Amino acid sequence: MESPGLRVKLKDSKKAKMRDKLEETVRKTIQRFGLLAGGEHVLVAVSGGKDSLALWDLLRALDYEADGLYVGLGIGEYSESSGTYARDFASERTAAGRRVPADIALALHDAT
Repeated sequence: MESPGLRVKLKDSKKAKMRDKLEETVRKTIQRFGLLAGGEHVLVAVSGGKDSLALWDLLRALDYEADGLYVGLGIGEYSESSGTYARDFASERTAAGRRVPADIALALHDAT
């Protein structure tokens, strides 16, 4: 299943090539800098935006056990809709047979 963060208006073959190239770049970067060891569990802070959801999706595509932690930015309706989007994103992955734990909301202004 493709990440909404990676939706690009290109022909399917070009889109697949872009995704493959991105996955390969992320995989090589993780290996080159020793960012993650095999079997490590990764927690990705997600805001509901394209960047964080794409990272979460990429790590899962690379077979890392990656879960998302929703971080509400405290920006009123924007944060509410982003939280809904992040929960829907997680639910879609659960429906696809991949384990995604219940999300946890944390507002930044509450953490300081």
